[in-house]
Amino acid sequence: PVNLVLQATVNEHGSINTEGSLAWAPLATDLNIDLKAVDLVSLQGWAGDQLNALLTKGDISFKGNVTADGEPLKIAVSGQGKLANFNIFDEINGIDLLHWKNLDINGIDVVSEPLRVDIGSIELGNFFAHVMLSPEGDLNLSNIVRQEDDQDATASETTETTSAAPSTDETMPIHIGKIILKQGKVNFNDQFIKPNYHAKLTNLSGQIGPLNPNKSGNIDISGAVDKTAPLKIKGSIAPFSTELLLDLAASVEDIDLPSFSPYSGKYFGRGIEKGKLSVNISYHIEDGALSAENNIFLDQLTLGEDIDSPDAISAPLGLAIALLKNQRGEIDIHLPIQGSLNDPQFSLGGIIFDAFINLITRAVTAPFSLLGAALGGDGEELSTINFEPGFSRIDTKAEKSLQTLSEALTNRPTLKLEIFGYTDPAVDYEGLKLAILERKVKTQKLRKETKKGQAVGSLDDIEFAPEEYSEYLELAYDEEDFEKPTNIIGLTKSLPDEEMEQLMLAHIEVDENDLAELAEQRASAAQNWIVNQGGIVNDRVFIVREDAEELSNQVRFSLK
Repeated sequence: PVNLVLQATVNEHGSINTEGSLAWAPLATDLNIDLKAVDLVSLQGWAGDQLNALLTKGDISFKGNVTADGEPLKIAVSGQGKLANFNIFDEINGIDLLHWKNLDINGIDVVSEPLRVDIGSIELGNFFAHVMLSPEGDLNLSNIVRQEDDQDATASETTETTSAAPSTDETMPIHIGKIILKQGKVNFNDQFIKPNYHAKLTNLSGQIGPLNPNKSGNIDISGAVDKTAPLKIKGSIAPFSTELLLDLAASVEDIDLPSFSPYSGKYFGRGIEKGKLSVNISYHIEDGALSAENNIFLDQLTLGEDIDSPDAISAPLGLAIALLKNQRGEIDIHLPIQGSLNDPQFSLGGIIFDAFINLITRAVTAPFSLLGAALGGDGEELSTINFEPGFSRIDTKAEKSLQTLSEALTNRPTLKLEIFGYTDPAVDYEGLKLAILERKVKTQKLRKETKKGQAVGSLDDIEFAPEEYSEYLELAYDEEDFEKPTNIIGLTKSLPDEEMEQLMLAHIEVDENDLAELAEQRASAAQNWIVNQGGIVNDRVFIVREDAEELSNQVRFSLK
């Protein structure tokens, strides 16, 4: 080895100071290197035409030791470095792509054989990134390095048959004590959407790490969206393991919704006039499987003008919003998702969008299911109430359903309710005869009590004590004009209650008009309960007569 001392200035800007030993047969070196603010702009030509961006400003500093010896050659680097005042320019779009004031790398300890990378800390301060999604759906940061065309790629695959790709089953021997972010800013521009969408992340600060193979490191980052909506990201990540391990929670509060009009216009055909968005998400990735919870809170969401979009779904967005929005104008959506990162067709954005579309579609196919989900149940039992054959009175089970439905309507003041009454001749024909018989008997008691000067209310309010029924049944029987059984002297024969009932039922006639009236009575009974007991204003509840031949002893509801 010979002693080596080198002192130089690079482009009258940075300096190089090197001192150590050098041998070349075999190669062996042990150098102490001190680079101070060496300008990198003039050196970027070494990259040839491999970059789609220009480095317009930036310098590198390094102070440490570099050794190389042995066969195979083993290189070791230790020290600390700095990349300062960087600016990378996007030639295609004519914008600054990346820039930062300082990127400090401390505690560098790198060995090539076997490969090991240890870094004490990385600190990135006063940084900026312009992230853009092109009209073709490509992300600009992925195109900084120019891609090979198909012909070159094929040739490369043919000639590099001896090159073995690194095994994905091995952990990456990289150890980073911590990554510190200070005063960051990201501008996002989605040109895939027309009109374009813009968002700004500001004041990004926090820490990531420690990061070690097969161990998770902490993530704690905060910032703001468009300078006003607080952003927090916390969790853990193991990026250098054989498989990605991620457990992440993030939240952002009170983003102004009108800025999302380009998305709502494209996919739902409506702009957004006003509202606030808050999001809480948690994502877990382990063994290639993703499970996630997306909680979306919309406050005072108000749709704007119609937008003509060929990509808009046909689902009624207005009904879905009315179903989800409570009386305070809030919408709380819970979207759990699952997927596999090993699926070649995996797309996180696609999964979330499909989950949201499914939610909106349920407004068409199963609005009560969607309403029930908002209430913490399945909701389908709210879509109908059943009646005793032949009767239109509300029983205890129906009252419970109507109470829940009324509470849901109270909490969603923009919803309107339509009521459809039905009958089923197979069960309601005989049941209606029983109902008519009951009214005849009750009429006798009502008449008697009224003559006594007692207030009894309506016929529906009449109830019988066990010993009373026979008395009033006999009075009703005596008023019937059909021929009654007589005794041997020709007087009307006294009969047991059951026989009187059977004779009266045999002479009661029921036709289609009676069944139609029963259907209307059932709808009216439901409407009256919802308005009077449920407290819903009458102009939100409509009885609808349907011509379709629905056979059921039910009332069915529809939401509008």
